[in-house]
Amino acid sequence: LNNVRDITFSRQFATLCGYTQTELETNFESYIQNLGTVLEIKKPVLLTKIKTWYNGYSWNAKDKMYNPFSILNLFMDQRFSNYWFATGTPTFLMKLIKNTELDTTEFENKKVSEILFDSYNLENLNIFVLLFQTGYLTISEINQKSRTIQYILNYPNFEVKQAFMTFLFSSFTKNDLGDIQPAAEDLRDCLENDDIEIFINIIRALFAKIPYNLHIKKEAYYHSLFYMVAVLMGVEIDLEILTDKGRIDGVLEFDNRIYLIEFKYAEKGTKMDSLTNKAITQIKDKNYGERFLNDLRKRVYLGVGVLGKEIGYKIEF
Repeated sequence: LNNVRDITFSRQFATLCGYTQTELETNFESYIQNLGTVLEIKKPVLLTKIKTWYNGYSWNAKDKMYNPFSILNLFMDQRFSNYWFATGTPTFLMKLIKNTELDTTEFENKKVSEILFDSYNLENLNIFVLLFQTGYLTISEINQKSRTIQYILNYPNFEVKQAFMTFLFSSFTKNDLGDIQPAAEDLRDCLENDDIEIFINIIRALFAKIPYNLHIKKEAYYHSLFYMVAVLMGVEIDLEILTDKGRIDGVLEFDNRIYLIEFKYAEKGTKMDSLTNKAITQIKDKNYGERFLNDLRKRVYLGVGVLGKEIGYKIEF
């Protein structure tokens, strides 16, 4: 079998698997019209939503393909849902990610070398290649300027990212799958209405279910958990954004406000007030809000402290 040709990255086969945008609009025109009528959405808006949910798979970083299984189920059920991901629970992947103690923020914009795709060492599986091969990550960019080809991996679409984070958060925290999405919606409502106290209380309740032996005493671990929460809320979050004075731990952007977030973790010998004050002070001293000076949205400074399993916060406007 070592002589079998792998056509994964062959240019002539880049659009072999999946539907192109042209194929979708041409072959499913009547289905798109019916779906728009049922959901009461105009065609341009509907096409944009379909693209966000199910488009994005690519093997050459140029042609974006729709997942056929999800598209067919969308037109059959006439509603948006996580169809492909529901076909199987990725228990093995969840355990592997948790055991390797990976920061879940690393799954976006991940740069990997071409040689990794030729590696099949079962005793030392590369999680990023495995996620690519199983469809959870896809190629968003190819860098051929270096001596070896570099691939940038990302989630293909909203369907995969949202569902993957739900299973991952459940695996990390032992929360029931059915409780996670409703909690995420409540969290989003809290931030949109400046109900930070309720927001933190929901976070505390979610994190309280983490078994003691699963707690990883690292700041990056809590970065990962907050990142997953943000994704589940459907909020755009940029972690560790580079500024000319340092790195912002998190930026949550809404239509009417921007949250600048700094996380601080300590295990012993620190008071919560000191921890949260330190977080707010860093936001100010590093002048993290400078890049939003011309933005008319309200800026909110949020310092989150994690002291063992206790979670506290300080907020300034």
